[in-house]
Amino acid sequence: MESFRETVEREGFDFVGVRYADEFVIRSLKTALGLFLRNCFSHTYRRQRYREFMACMHSVEQAKECIRPDLIFLDDTLGHCYPAVAGEVPVVQLSTKLSPRKQKGVPPLNSYHLPKGRITDEWLAEIEWFAHTQKRAWKRRMEKVVFMGWDDDAFQQRYAAKRGLDWKTITEPNMSFYDGIKGLPAVVLAPQAMEFPGHRPQADEHHIHLPALRDESHLIAPGYTQLMGELLERKRTQGVKLIYVSLGTLSHGNYQKAERFLVNVIRALGKTPDVVAVVATGGIPLDIAETGPNVRLMDSVPQLDLLPHCDLMITHGGLGTVKECSQAGVP
Repeated sequence: MESFRETVEREGFDFVGVRYADEFVIRSLKTALGLFLRNCFSHTYRRQRYREFMACMHSVEQAKECIRPDLIFLDDTLGHCYPAVAGEVPVVQLSTKLSPRKQKGVPPLNSYHLPKGRITDEWLAEIEWFAHTQKRAWKRRMEKVVFMGWDDDAFQQRYAAKRGLDWKTITEPNMSFYDGIKGLPAVVLAPQAMEFPGHRPQADEHHIHLPALRDESHLIAPGYTQLMGELLERKRTQGVKLIYVSLGTLSHGNYQKAERFLVNVIRALGKTPDVVAVVATGGIPLDIAETGPNVRLMDSVPQLDLLPHCDLMITHGGLGTVKECSQAGVP
């Protein structure tokens, strides 16, 4: 997979890298006990974690000094970096998903509940937000115990205080995924129409929807061009439907699920004679002997180039892909 630097520079931007510490995710009692014992008996480990945290913050400070920006867009997943960039330069929170803020009658973004304007929807949304915030609070308490008070939140408060900020006062916990920063304007990179029914943008929240544009020339190889010629000819002469299958960007923890899903989809499409399918595997090795003559596998494809020719896309529903399907008129 290409590096972030290659992607950024191909689009005509300068690239400045920053350090980013791994997040400790406590999923079991065994993990919690192991981390607790390590913190009990190793002062070096605690100091090492703090030094790593400070190195990450200093790298953000250095990036700001290197770039000397007139405006900073801070992804809402990186709110913890705010103390490192706060100052004379305006900062805007940037959401690449939908609005993560709590709002009456609108559930958290990780909810499967679709409100329809009923009074019961408002009650259910409040219950879901309560459960969501309690789960996050429990996670914080668990980390406080496991790390014996040397958790990431403590590091954050200490660093913010050095920068003249009260971390508990400036953060907004009522968010779908990560803490937000109070008082900052927000930009949501999605059309308002994609929000939950009943969502009302706040005064400092702005939805911006721009057409997807990116350089895909490195993906338009001779093999792809030849394949598209064959598939489009079959569409024209045989009337088959073109289906595109891709699961977009996945974390390593989801590879097994993705592999099983793709294999099942490929087998189903292979038995469907009136369709042709292009499956972008994302480099995931698939345990399948034959795909059938109407299914073609590729590691990656130029999605913006392919979508206008498709009759359907099967995807995990990432917002970027959904917006690109909408742009191309593809269900």
